[in-house]
Amino acid sequence: MSRPVRIALIVALGAVFIVVSLGVGRVLGARGAERVLVEQVIRDQASGNVQGIARELPNCGLGTKCHANVVKLLAKVSGPGLPLEILQITQAAGVSPGGSTGVARIAWHIGSRLPVVECLVIQKTGNVVSGFGVHLIKLSNPIAREGACPGVPNLLV
Repeated sequence: MSRPVRIALIVALGAVFIVVSLGVGRVLGARGAERVLVEQVIRDQASGNVQGIARELPNCGLGTKCHANVVKLLAKVSGPGLPLEILQITQAAGVSPGGSTGVARIAWHIGSRLPVVECLVIQKTGNVVSGFGVHLIKLSNPIAREGACPGVPNLLV
């Protein structure tokens, strides 16, 4: 193999490596954004921030059924001023080069209260080329502490 062909091959392989690395970086960045979103939802619930939760959910403005459901949920689970501990986050949307939707299972507690376990439907939109967006679609009422999320019938709309 001649020297110019080897150099061209090395440059081409380097370019492929850079493109793949950037794609992997975007996918992992979206996974990190999902975790940040889930943690913010937990913090908003613990502090009783109705507006924070309602802002993340689609069509959940003041006066909607969704908003009323969020108010009821936070009346059960919030404890402003109590220390928050996040026990477990099972991420939802997974690692993929395109958009996906999944259910995250979260467990958290405040103060000395029993843990709250909930399910969140998370949607990842976009792709490696255009970038990703991560959105909360639904939030469940608390489920049994050992309960599983898929097919949970009590997701708030």
